[in-house]
Amino acid sequence: MKNIVVISDSHNMLPRDDEFWQIMDEADYIFHLGDGIKDIETLKTIYKDKFIYVLGNCDTFGGEPFKIVKIEDISFLLTHGHHFSVKSSLDDLAFECNYHHVQYGLYGHTHRAQVDEIDGVTLLNPGSIGYNNSYLYILVMKNKAVYKIVQR
Repeated sequence: MKNIVVISDSHNMLPRDDEFWQIMDEADYIFHLGDGIKDIETLKTIYKDKFIYVLGNCDTFGGEPFKIVKIEDISFLLTHGHHFSVKSSLDDLAFECNYHHVQYGLYGHTHRAQVDEIDGVTLLNPGSIGYNNSYLYILVMKNKAVYKIVQR
C-alpha cells in the first residue's frame, strides 16, 4: 500500500504549519501539478526520491505536457492541464488518458477541486493549495486507488 499527496497551483504560497509538513513527510509520493516553481524547487530538494512534478503555465516555458507514473498496478497521468484546455472541457484530457491506458488523470490549472469520470477515466483536480488550501490524498492498494479531496 502506498499513499500519495497531490498538490497544485501553490503559486509560491505553500502552507507553513506543522500539520501540512507532517502529511508531506509521511507520504510515499508527492505530486505537484504545476504553478509554483519556487515551491517545486524547494520540494525537489527536501523530498528528492518521492517528489514528481510537472510544470504549469506560470512556471516556465517548455517542459512536457504530461508525465505518466505507475504505482503498484495503477497508472496516473500528471498534467497541469493548460495543454488540454481543462478550463473549457475535460474531454481532451480523458482522451489522452485513454490513449495511454491510464486509469487516473490528475490535473490543476482551474484552482477548483473536483472529481469527474469521463469515458471510464477518473479525472481528479486537487484545487489550489496556495489559494484554496486544498489537496488530494490517494491510497493505492495493488489494483485499486481510493482518493479524497482534503480542504484544510
